[in-house]
Amino acid sequence: LVPSALLEATVGIPGVESASHRLEDTALLFAEDGEPVVAPSLSEQPLGVNWPEDDAISALEFTEGGPPREPTEVAIDERSAGVAGVGVGDEVTVAGKGKVGGYEVSGLVDSSATGSGEGSSLLVLTTSEARLVFDRPVDDNRIALTLTPGADIDEVAQRISAVSPPGVIVVDNDTAARHAQESLTRSFSLVRALVVGFGVLALAVGMLTVANSLGLLHAQRRRLFASFRLVGASVGQLRRAAFTEAGLLALVSSLVGIPVGLFIAFGIERALGALGTALPTAGPVLTPRAALVAIGVGLVATIVAAWRPVTSACRVPPVEAVSEADPPPAKGWAGLAVVVGRSVVLAALAMAVALLAGMSITGVALAAVITAAFVLLLGASPWLLAQTVSGVMRLVPFRPRPLRRVAARDVARNPRRTASTTAAVLLAAAVVSSLAVFLESFTTSIDGAVDDLIVADTVVDSETFTRGGLPGDLVEQLGFVQGVDHVSGWQLGRGSIGDSGIRMTGLDGESALDVVSPQWWGTAPSGLDGGTMWISASLAERTGLGVGDTAPVVFTSGGTELLEVTGLYATGEALLGDMVTERSVLTRQVPATIDLAALAVTD
Repeated sequence: LVPSALLEATVGIPGVESASHRLEDTALLFAEDGEPVVAPSLSEQPLGVNWPEDDAISALEFTEGGPPREPTEVAIDERSAGVAGVGVGDEVTVAGKGKVGGYEVSGLVDSSATGSGEGSSLLVLTTSEARLVFDRPVDDNRIALTLTPGADIDEVAQRISAVSPPGVIVVDNDTAARHAQESLTRSFSLVRALVVGFGVLALAVGMLTVANSLGLLHAQRRRLFASFRLVGASVGQLRRAAFTEAGLLALVSSLVGIPVGLFIAFGIERALGALGTALPTAGPVLTPRAALVAIGVGLVATIVAAWRPVTSACRVPPVEAVSEADPPPAKGWAGLAVVVGRSVVLAALAMAVALLAGMSITGVALAAVITAAFVLLLGASPWLLAQTVSGVMRLVPFRPRPLRRVAARDVARNPRRTASTTAAVLLAAAVVSSLAVFLESFTTSIDGAVDDLIVADTVVDSETFTRGGLPGDLVEQLGFVQGVDHVSGWQLGRGSIGDSGIRMTGLDGESALDVVSPQWWGTAPSGLDGGTMWISASLAERTGLGVGDTAPVVFTSGGTELLEVTGLYATGEALLGDMVTERSVLTRQVPATIDLAALAVTD
């Protein structure tokens, strides 16, 4: 946040043509049934903004009506108006952390031009009313400036920076938009990683399935290919024909798969919307680049999967065309020799790398043994998987028994095909199980950290995912509620101690030990005040600080506080961050800091 008084200082700067306050916060629009049109969530946000003093600054487009001109008016996005069943001139209820009131709809904003995620809502208020609703009397999210024609942006930015308080940055419109996009992108990094991971899994399973299918296909074509060899076709001609066929198959499949994929994506998004998920669903978007990438991946994956079965089938001896019996199976000694040879070569390479890295003789030998064992195990995996599946099939009690024996024999006779199918299933099961274990472990860890750390009886949460926070005076008001013995706000901040960047938490010093109870290294502190701090054991290790030491803490505003370490906590770092200090310290250094939650202890 930036102080709103900065606007007056920028108006007189040469090169500045106009300046407008820009406020943004969580604001709920309620439907007729009393339920919010959009509830706060990870991506879908009930967003409220002010209408700027300079109309040209706003990028919003109105499909009906216009912007609010009076404190009793509000403009809303077209989609939210449809959900709430209201139009221009109707009365709606709006709630922010500072005020709840009724407003007349002055206009409908084109939902596609709001810049917020699909499923979010947008409310536009006058600047004076936005300050009341957002509980933002003296601060702005930013100040928007327009420059006089011909003004140099860098020179004007330097003049504005000279009159701005610490922590305020001056950027052009493109940079500000990029920062906002990067912030939104970071919030979905985990979702993107999961989607990409499942995409890679699907590709790997598909390649194994294609390889298995083509292996079956070309196993049936051996006699046909042998006939072609018998009449003069070369191995290269057969290989080119087979790969051309595989490429055409991949091309047709990719072209058909693109619309099928769009249909499935549309179904997934509809399901997500019906479940009320917090994920944004802006509709399936197909670009030429995405289509080309999909076709390219399909072609490459199919050719790679087809390489071994095609190469094996094209090398069939011509004599098989006139032979009635199946060709004798190849002896396993040749394959074993190849696997052993590869393990020896790679083990020697591992030894050379280990020697160049300066490892000890024991380390070099260990690297060679591990490499050789891994290569041998990998080479023997088709045989091991085939024998395992064959043995299990012999034990499965299905009838008739002769069919069971034939199936087990065929599995053992085609170890590579069996290994391909088994590997696809194993890969899918491994990824799904590992993801389930990770999510369960993560949830259990967070739940355990909360249970172990927070000893307050009641938690008042803003449920705005750090966007809005609690009203500024709520924590103080909770202290006067009958039955509440202790109460503390919970603030978050960032800063640094020396070269170490830190995450910090602000708590009320008088109530801190009543609402949280981490495990302490050494003696537990007696309290917390404006000149002290608690630090995590990991931060103490990084900085060399201990109980009784003082250190300058630099805040994002540029201000510095000299604080004394009075406690080292060994647990709770996931929630408390690297440092805990008094809320008044955070508020003094970063006045825009808000309480994200309140912890209360009852009588």
